[in-house]
Amino acid sequence: MRSDIQIVIVDGPRSYFDEQLPGGDSKPTSLPRIARLVDEINRTLRIQPADGSNIPEVDRSSITGKIVYARSNDYASISEHVRLNFAEFIDEIEPRSLYLHNPPRHIREQIKSAFNDVQISAYDYPKISEENITRLMADFPTTVLGQEAAMSSLLASFQTMLDLGNEKPLVLLFIGPSGVGKTETAKLISRIMGGKLMRKQFSMFQNERFASYLFGGGLSENSFGHDLLDRTSNVILLDEFDKANPIFHSAFYQLFDDGEFTDRNYSVNTSRAIIICTSNYASNNDAREKLGVPIYS
Repeated sequence: MRSDIQIVIVDGPRSYFDEQLPGGDSKPTSLPRIARLVDEINRTLRIQPADGSNIPEVDRSSITGKIVYARSNDYASISEHVRLNFAEFIDEIEPRSLYLHNPPRHIREQIKSAFNDVQISAYDYPKISEENITRLMADFPTTVLGQEAAMSSLLASFQTMLDLGNEKPLVLLFIGPSGVGKTETAKLISRIMGGKLMRKQFSMFQNERFASYLFGGGLSENSFGHDLLDRTSNVILLDEFDKANPIFHSAFYQLFDDGEFTDRNYSVNTSRAIIICTSNYASNNDAREKLGVPIYS
């Protein structure tokens, strides 16, 4: 493999990826476009001219020496052959530089194994700060009414995370009937922390569909891992968590405990995330009984 290709793997939201692309007069070309051009070249019929002259050489200037990029949704649009032989394909097109946004794990591993100059640039999600806690204390009473005990518990959790400098995610379970402010509290926390709240409503998924979403299917299918990588906020709302079939709870153990999530296609780091699970459980004892001790604790 060529050793002079600059390769940058960018983990995080699209806005952060776009900031990493070269500006000025540089005009990056998308990887799917390059793949289509390569396919056209490879499919061109090269028939020996009747006069016996040599077959003309194919002009490869349209595919080589470019600044090439792939956003997180682009990998699904390139052929399986290219994905399975990604490193060889990159070596063939000889890019000046290559920018990959949230690549699937098998593509990431190929690139890191085949090329020497691979830089990793990961978006630094905001951490809980004293300013966040002060804003939460000021805004909570006017946003969520009649939940003073919940506010005190929330502030204590935030302060503990700040004091310990914990890299693990803060996992919060909001219980109670509809209309008490669970979702509004999550939205408030997201506004304070910055970025658009990542919200997944578990009641919308049927079991078969949820299994594919949670554990990963084809790259063209939506998946929880892909959504985690693309998120703009480190506040993650798992709405109506109690509606998910208990057989899926084991998929969240590592996410809640270690801040890592792995599915068929992606591995995601969620350190310092605030993960909020809402439910209609009547009490903590009810939640512990229904969820089971491993996931509840």
